[in-house]
Amino acid sequence: MLRIWRLRWYVLFGLMFLALLVNLVLALMMDADWAILGQTAALALFVVGSVILYFDLRRSEEQRRVLIEVGQELAAKADLDGLLRYIVNAILKLVPLADKCVVHLLDDSGRRLYPRYSSHPAWELSVGMPANKGIAGLALTERRTKVVQDTRGDSDFLPLHSPADLRALMVAPLVAQGNPLGTISLNSKIPGAFTERDKVLVTALAAQASAAIYQNRLCAKALSETHYIEAIVNNLADGLVVLDAERRVLRYNPSLAHILGADVSNIIGQKVGMDSENESLRRLAVLIGDLPSDVHQGFERQVEVDEPVHASLRIRASSVLDQHGNPEHIILFHDQTEELDLARTRAHLIQAVAREVRPSLEAMRGYATLLLAQDLPRQGNITQWANPIRAESARLLRLMEDLADLCALEAGKLEWEPELTDLGAMIAEVFAEVEQQLHRKQLSTEILCPPNLPRLALDQGRLSHVLLNLLENAIHRARMGGRITLKVEASLEDLTFSLIDDGQAIPADVRERIFGGLYRLDDTVAEDPDDTGLSLYISRKIIEAYEGHLWLAESGTEAGGARFQFIIPLTVPR
Repeated sequence: MLRIWRLRWYVLFGLMFLALLVNLVLALMMDADWAILGQTAALALFVVGSVILYFDLRRSEEQRRVLIEVGQELAAKADLDGLLRYIVNAILKLVPLADKCVVHLLDDSGRRLYPRYSSHPAWELSVGMPANKGIAGLALTERRTKVVQDTRGDSDFLPLHSPADLRALMVAPLVAQGNPLGTISLNSKIPGAFTERDKVLVTALAAQASAAIYQNRLCAKALSETHYIEAIVNNLADGLVVLDAERRVLRYNPSLAHILGADVSNIIGQKVGMDSENESLRRLAVLIGDLPSDVHQGFERQVEVDEPVHASLRIRASSVLDQHGNPEHIILFHDQTEELDLARTRAHLIQAVAREVRPSLEAMRGYATLLLAQDLPRQGNITQWANPIRAESARLLRLMEDLADLCALEAGKLEWEPELTDLGAMIAEVFAEVEQQLHRKQLSTEILCPPNLPRLALDQGRLSHVLLNLLENAIHRARMGGRITLKVEASLEDLTFSLIDDGQAIPADVRERIFGGLYRLDDTVAEDPDDTGLSLYISRKIIEAYEGHLWLAESGTEAGGARFQFIIPLTVPR
């Protein structure tokens, strides 16, 4: 731009120097009248040139001042409409021969340009135009300002929705961070209305406008997300509080008052501590305790409180870093009193049912055993009837005990019963329980257990139930005449059990779903009582409560099948 201005200065001063030179030649070669006429002409040319240069310089200074003001104003504009209005007015002020200025912005698809603000609105044209056609399309594609000095003689110009009296057109692309945003278009009824200086100025303004529009959109998106998060936080049933590194309260949600049972309206900026004069801050200090020093380490704890009312709270804390690298602690308080009360009620109900049903089931099992033990005449099918009665009553007894354990787990009241256990003898008893089922399907078995294992302190009853559940599942899955293998591996810290069958392979995408309860491979609720999937769900819950893990490995054998594995520690949980 400065080079253009300097060129004009050089041309005007050159003409004035030429006029003075001609005047000197006339003075030497001709009479005085001609000399006076030449001097007058030179003086007039000097005056005209000075006036032109003065106004040109004044316009340049005005444009430079407006560019500086535009940069300052764009940073201060908060709403997009006000921002676009200021951009359009500034451009029309800098380019006086422009009749109209329009800002087009791309839609979400990036395929169409829609008028977002215009110095002369034409609402009938709000349908927009393709973003890949015409001069606007070229400007966006080439990422540079395009000027058409005469629309009637330019092959790239497409009328689209342009007015009939349009003669000159300038389109500057709006691009930020490599992303096209839209265009700024200037119309004029005068051919050749736009100079090179106008192009440079509009390009500079378009660059500033692009950055401002992009920043405005980012701010609007951040503000929308902030409002969204605020709505979620304020409507949480759980209490929430955020503390800084000095344990001062940065924010909280309305549910915190319900959790604490105290007024929390004046705790922002105050420090949580036992010595605080604010009751809410003292209660927070009791509930939170010591926060972890490591920002990457969270914590979770269960707390029972009696004031202002009895409540069971689950407290979770996690830490993040603020913009200055200082830790902030986000703490959630979940009131699980009603959940635990419901779980305890359900556990008591099932335990009561189990106590009522157990004597009847034990009686049925006992009479079936007595029938099988008697040397009775082979009349009818007494043996065929007594065996299923004994097996099914035993299975129902185990199911009732498992359900009672499950409810106790949910209520947090499960009590372990460790005893010194001969692992080999326990496994033999488990296989003896399903001997009839193995015989009916003509299944062979293999038990791989380390010999000479010492007696281990295990909860034999519950471990036997888990093994029985998995073994019955394997029998149900195994093919007729197939094979079931139980492999036990021992270390100084834990035991690993693997139960392998040769039945139908289980797809990888449903291996976790089968532990959800009431699930079969065909994704329907089973009608077969041996195939409900409930036993797998209960078994996993018991093993997890034992601080172990139960999972389904890749496959049982080379031909398919399944391999159920679980690992438990050698120490019984407290």
